[in-house]
Amino acid sequence: MSTEQTPTELVFRCLERLRLHFPHWGETFVRGPGLYVAVVDPDVLPTYAQPLGTNRWPVAETPTVFDAEQLYRTATAVAYAMDGAVVVEPDGRIREQMVRFFDLDDERTADDAGPEYRPWMGTRHVSAVETSLRAGVCATLTLSEETGRVTMFRDGRIVSELPAAEAVPTHE
Repeated sequence: MSTEQTPTELVFRCLERLRLHFPHWGETFVRGPGLYVAVVDPDVLPTYAQPLGTNRWPVAETPTVFDAEQLYRTATAVAYAMDGAVVVEPDGRIREQMVRFFDLDDERTADDAGPEYRPWMGTRHVSAVETSLRAGVCATLTLSEETGRVTMFRDGRIVSELPAAEAVPTHE
């Protein structure tokens, strides 16, 4: 039995670590690290995403998700400084250009199962749950900058979740 983790699992663990290392969740007027990652087939990406300005993942430093320590360091810097989705290919390679995903088309029929929305979802989460419905998307993952909630979406549904974090007590 193989114990190797998939790129999606490695990203989830990285977001979990980012969440755990931010000590101020739950404090008033405080925002922590926030990140949106999509594990997606690069061949279909242009049909529903566009580059988001000059926001770039530093691929020279962290070209794949397989070095957990380097992934964490780079994700920390990106989570505080940039907006947009980080694109990870199913083989674990990270694309340099960060993107904005288009809204779902109105072409969906009444028979199609729509996304599973929750009251706590902000724009990042709504985009992630909708994007997870698209062909070629393995999963989307979010780290909420407001609450520290880590969520993984597949096929328009939440498949793994770490609930909103609480402030970590400091010892004086």
